[in-house]
Amino acid sequence: MISITKICSIAILSLTTLFPSFQVMSMTNEETGLRVKYLYSQKITADKERIDTLTLDIMGAESLFFDQSVERKLEEEKSFTHRIDTMKVSNNKDGEYERLLLLNNPSNERVILNDCISAVIYKDRSKASIITTDGDSRMKLALSENIAPQEWSILDDTCQIQGYLCNKATTLFRGRVYEAWFSFDLPVDDGPWKLYGLPGLILKVVDSEQTISFECIDLAGLKGASVSAPDISSFEKCKNRDQMYKFQQNKAKNLIGGFFNKGIFTAYRGGAAYTPIKLEIDD
Repeated sequence: MISITKICSIAILSLTTLFPSFQVMSMTNEETGLRVKYLYSQKITADKERIDTLTLDIMGAESLFFDQSVERKLEEEKSFTHRIDTMKVSNNKDGEYERLLLLNNPSNERVILNDCISAVIYKDRSKASIITTDGDSRMKLALSENIAPQEWSILDDTCQIQGYLCNKATTLFRGRVYEAWFSFDLPVDDGPWKLYGLPGLILKVVDSEQTISFECIDLAGLKGASVSAPDISSFEKCKNRDQMYKFQQNKAKNLIGGFFNKGIFTAYRGGAAYTPIKLEIDD
């Protein structure tokens, strides 16, 4: 047995360390923009899929792409720690965590600590500048890149997404072929992740192997806010994309999953582990 703070505070610190990155929205009087929410799906294995909800805030030529649930999950984890009387830690030998999942005991409340995407992607389309930040309680990383708009081929196919008529476009970007659906009725040349450059907002993206997808589930005006580049002066600068991916892979590998029952939280190191999809597989 160890103290409650030994594990839980690590997870909370992982969120609070990066949480200031989300405080780049400042109030103004006149500016309006768009807030777009996407379902991000990753096919982790042949029979396992991970789905997250990610937000794209667009103001002028700048945007932020992030997991808006970080703040809520931070508060939930703080609240959860107050319910714990005793904590036990297991290294998940012999797949005990997975076995208990299959048993599906209603008395066991399943808990996964720090289960969110902590990376934030800032984009300035006017300068072809993209900054990705991520981190945990040990370090904060920043990756600065100059990425020109992708070269898109616009096709005749159309569909409806969130009530908007969308046209199909395809591109090859860093080793993957993407099929995107964008709307001329939303004349913003932005999209999820690092994708942009079409004559309308990208509402859906799927790669050719059906491994990952982004699909708009909500679209609303964003009033009285501005987006600006994060202050990365205290961040370790990534030498390349692989350094950032390996960090994110290690975080996902060590996700703590566990079960809470009558004041006792049994935590399994790596119990909720998964391998995030490497989106960029080529230069």
